[in-house]
Amino acid sequence: QKAVWSFGDEIGDSKMSSFFHGISGQLVFPSFVCQFRGPTSLTAQQPVAATFATNNGIVLELQEENPRLRYFNCTWLSCFSNEDERLLIAPDYDDTLPIRMCTIQCMQTAYDYGKFVRAFTLFNWCIRRADDAYGQTTNQDAQIIEKMLNHFDRDNEYENKFDGAEYANALFDEFRNNVQHIYIPMKYAEYYDTVYRLLFVESAHGLVLRYAMLCKLFTNCKKIEIEYNCQTKLDTDVFLMELRDAAKYIKSDTRDELQIEMKNVKCNVDAMKKAEF
Repeated sequence: QKAVWSFGDEIGDSKMSSFFHGISGQLVFPSFVCQFRGPTSLTAQQPVAATFATNNGIVLELQEENPRLRYFNCTWLSCFSNEDERLLIAPDYDDTLPIRMCTIQCMQTAYDYGKFVRAFTLFNWCIRRADDAYGQTTNQDAQIIEKMLNHFDRDNEYENKFDGAEYANALFDEFRNNVQHIYIPMKYAEYYDTVYRLLFVESAHGLVLRYAMLCKLFTNCKKIEIEYNCQTKLDTDVFLMELRDAAKYIKSDTRDELQIEMKNVKCNVDAMKKAEF
């Protein structure tokens, strides 16, 4: 780690836009913006990474997320200079230096999961971080997420059967099982409009979050937080209906409770106090 952080190069100064890492197996990841705490060998050459992945593995394509992240160029001292190796170790003391996966390629089928990685990364931003770092969601992103929501809906018989569905399902399953806190600030709704439509019920008085659907999907989630732009009038009847449905799934799961927090809303306080779940 000292060699990397004392003598390495900042990834923001690199002339290479992508780095590659081969894995001899089809691993799944809870997030596609991550930190590699252990020594991780990267290469600037995709064919080199493919040789390490073997026929049953995958190749990750990684790109800059924070320009201050450092790597050590091993080419000048390696016995295999043709591998064009870079050594990466994220520091234990700084959580702000991740690297981003932009695609995953399956060696056995030559299938490129880039569109899924993009959609899942944006969905993660929608419900957990929510800023405009990656720009607007597209209709394709929304279609992918909608298929995943339907596939993992325990009350729905829909099953994903498109090309590459098995691994794509496994990636999304790992992601959803690691979500414990959902945070949605509506000020970024314009960036994620196509995906946000899937998360809300449109009522006569505006949008109400689909709490029941989120509870079914994210079975380990312990807190759902939404922040509206201004003093928004909440459709109390629709909101309470969503909470009643959500309560059924919370009781059937291992969760003891689910904390719900809303900011900048007006609601019928008397109806809320009288509500039973």
